[in-house]
Amino acid sequence: MTGDKRQNLLAIGAGVAVAILAGDHFVWEPLSKAWSDRSATIADYHKKIDRGRQVLGREQAVRDHWENMRTNALPNDTSAAEALVFSSINDWIRDSGATFTSVKPQWKHDDNTTFDCRIDIAGDIRQLSKFLYDFEKSPLAFKVDMVEVTARDTAGQQLALGLQMNGLVISPPTQQ
Repeated sequence: MTGDKRQNLLAIGAGVAVAILAGDHFVWEPLSKAWSDRSATIADYHKKIDRGRQVLGREQAVRDHWENMRTNALPNDTSAAEALVFSSINDWIRDSGATFTSVKPQWKHDDNTTFDCRIDIAGDIRQLSKFLYDFEKSPLAFKVDMVEVTARDTAGQQLALGLQMNGLVISPPTQQ
C-alpha cells in the first residue's frame, strides 16, 4: 500500500469517526432527549386523563357532598348563625349531661366568613365523650381546631374540655 492510499484511508477513517461523533453529539443525543421528554409528557398526560376520569366517575358523590356542605353551612345572617350554634351547643350539653362553663364566639371576616368559637364544659369522661360524639355527628359544617382535656380533681374523675371550633358561612352566589 502506498503512502497516498494510506493517507487517504486514514483521512476517510478520521472523517467517518468525526462524522459519527458529530452525529452522536448533534443528532442522536438531542433526538433521544426529545424522545425521553416526549415520553415523560405523554405519561404525565395519561395520569391527568386517568385522574380526570376518576373525578368524572365521582361527580355525583362530589356534587352530593358539596350540596350537603352548602345546606349545612351556617346562615349568612350573623344573629341566625349564632342562634343556631348556641342552640346546638345547648342541645349537645343537655344530651351529654355535662356542665356548661363558657363559650367565646368570634366572627372572622377575611376571604371567607367564619364563626370561631371556644366552648368550655366540665364532666366525667362519659359525658365529655357523648358531647364530642354529638358534636361530630352534627350535620352542621363545623371543624375542630383544638381539643384540650384537663383533670379538675386529683383522681381524674372530673374533667374539663376546651373545644376550639369554627363554622364556615357560605354566601349564596350573587345574581348578575
